[in-house]
Amino acid sequence: MKSENFVLVVDDSEHDYEALRRACDKSSFDIGLKHCSGGLQALDYLYNEDQSLSPQEHILPSLILLDLSMPGMGGFAFLETIKDDKDFKHIPIIVLSVSENPDDVKQSYEHGASGYFIKPLDINDTVIMVNSIMGYWFSFCRLPS
Repeated sequence: MKSENFVLVVDDSEHDYEALRRACDKSSFDIGLKHCSGGLQALDYLYNEDQSLSPQEHILPSLILLDLSMPGMGGFAFLETIKDDKDFKHIPIIVLSVSENPDDVKQSYEHGASGYFIKPLDINDTVIMVNSIMGYWFSFCRLPS
């Protein structure tokens, strides 16, 4: 998991995560992934709540990919929590959702999302999306360390 391009994926769908993981494997980027199945689990990881990881093992993500519709803490609440935290608000969060509802798009940006993508249905389109996202964030943008 030690990769310069480390991404936290917060999505309750194992199927969607696997599709994303396969797309990352096929992409032109070396991407380390950490999967959390919900907002609370992602917060536990970010804060290292159970202290199961040593400081050397606990890697903060360079980017977070977030689903909106999850049981427990949903995407909007997660966005709000992260963007209100001085230690994490610098991390770009990209929403990956099946929702094309303009209110969801607007609310995501209002809560601090850096981008909003509709989840592709096809693996080839998912690879294209992953290359676009990773190309932008990891090739052209300068992210804080």
